Amino acid sequence: MSVLDFRGSRILVILVFLLAAAWPLRDALVEGRMAGSGPDVTVTLWGMWWFSEEAMGPAWTGASTLVNYPIGAVGAVLAPFTSGLWAVLSWFCTAGTAGTWTGLIYLAGWCATVAWLARLTGVGRMAAAFAGVLALHGRYLVYALGETSIVGITALPALLSVGALLSWRLNPARRWLVLYVVASAAVGLEFPYLAPVPPLLGLLAYAERRDRRVLAAVVVATALLLGAVMITGRGQIPFGSARIGSTVTLFGLHFPSAEDLVARARLGDQLWPRAVRWSVSGASGTLRAGGREYVGLSLLLAALAGAWVRPRQALPWLLAGLVGMILATGSSWGGHASPFALINSVAAKAVRALTQPTRYLVLTSAALPIAAAHLLDHLAVRRWVALAFGGVLLIDAIGVGGLSLTLPVSRLPEAPCVAALADLPRTAVLTLPWDALSDGDAALRSREWQTLHSQAAAVFGVGSWTLGEGGLATSLLDDLKVGPAVVGLAPLNVHGLRELGFTYLVADLKVGEWLEGNLRDDIGAPQTVCEGAAVWNLALTRPDGKAAGAVAATPKTWKERALIRAADRKDFRGAPLKAH
Repeated sequence: MSVLDFRGSRILVILVFLLAAAWPLRDALVEGRMAGSGPDVTVTLWGMWWFSEEAMGPAWTGASTLVNYPIGAVGAVLAPFTSGLWAVLSWFCTAGTAGTWTGLIYLAGWCATVAWLARLTGVGRMAAAFAGVLALHGRYLVYALGETSIVGITALPALLSVGALLSWRLNPARRWLVLYVVASAAVGLEFPYLAPVPPLLGLLAYAERRDRRVLAAVVVATALLLGAVMITGRGQIPFGSARIGSTVTLFGLHFPSAEDLVARARLGDQLWPRAVRWSVSGASGTLRAGGREYVGLSLLLAALAGAWVRPRQALPWLLAGLVGMILATGSSWGGHASPFALINSVAAKAVRALTQPTRYLVLTSAALPIAAAHLLDHLAVRRWVALAFGGVLLIDAIGVGGLSLTLPVSRLPEAPCVAALADLPRTAVLTLPWDALSDGDAALRSREWQTLHSQAAAVFGVGSWTLGEGGLATSLLDDLKVGPAVVGLAPLNVHGLRELGFTYLVADLKVGEWLEGNLRDDIGAPQTVCEGAAVWNLALTRPDGKAAGAVAATPKTWKERALIRAADRKDFRGAPLKAH
């Protein structure tokens, strides 16, 4: 028996996948922190927290007052299955650590699914396992996990739908059609970029067998998938041309160019590795990009050779990988519309424009390893040639590919006195100074603190969400002159904060001891203090020094309160607040 056709334990193979997936995450796993850095990682972590809190209602496009409090906003579902996994893990560890383990489980699951698909195409066990490891050969999966977090790679349901159809061809049992329908619907919720894949493959399966059960499954799956896509896009303001304001042309027709330049992957960069750069703050968004595009010339050549020796089994996978590479190049080919621009024009009309063409590299990361596995399996009769061939690919992966990356680590706030607020009934918390600022970095810090206290806050959500009538809640804080109060230029209007519904105030003391001093002068000593934070219970705080107690006020809507504050507002405008 060849070493390439071993009958080893499946548990051993899964452990190999776990170790391969854990290698780029090793720093975050050892430190017990969040893997990845930059604005997208923070927003995604916050989004998973938000979905876990609102999954029974507002997450499905209802108005949520957990964000943009007290005005609220209309959000949209965010990768519910992935967010659900994070929510379960967050019961046992911190939010950041749960995010790291979610990424680890997802990467290992991706490797296992690619190996399963390779096995279904007819390769041996060892070649299939090798295909699973090669799923991390390119950089995109690992880099996207560290740069955009888990939502950038949540395409696993699409692979499961393909596996279900392949399994049905080998064994036409009803369970595979059920899996196909469920996985297809999940694609619309988790990764709409690949929404056309399950229906198209289902129609091909029906054309091959003419089985009415397959046709019925395709119809149901397509209906559910379209409904899921509409749910994910509903309630969001249009992205795309309104965001970038540029178009590309083809035969005199104009198509939207909706993506940032950093979201495109030139073919040359896919074949030759660039230097890796990570985002470190909200202000560094324009400096993002650098290295995510690498697919690997060695892997592409191996896939080409696999399609040459076994065209019937490997050629479809090679073509799928090439399609992913082409779509990842973005909308513009020298000012002319590319295939991605054509697809995006349809998406912009149906739901909203797609803004991350590099996400199609997930298709390449799954398809090319399967095609390459057929070459390895073909060489199995010459064991040492096959091992040498596999060694070259592994060296490329470890030297400059996905396994060469080490994800940065994000250090989220850790304050037990603030985390304790999560155990209280639903209330509203104001975090200073971040909620009093309007720049990108402040918004990120506000989200980090909200995932810690798990209460309503003035955080305005995600940029594509529709805000409630009245706009940003921070304008209400501006009316109360919260910003000037933080730097000691005006007294903190506790009465106004109570009227808005805020019952707790949190100060991030890591910006400087002056913050606690300014607030102490206005509202007295905090009720609790822990490392890096102070907490005031506004129901027990009176700025005039009198006995604690609730402040009587005539109930008013937030609009009425805003009009009253606007009438009383002075001409004073505080200088922009800066953390020292």
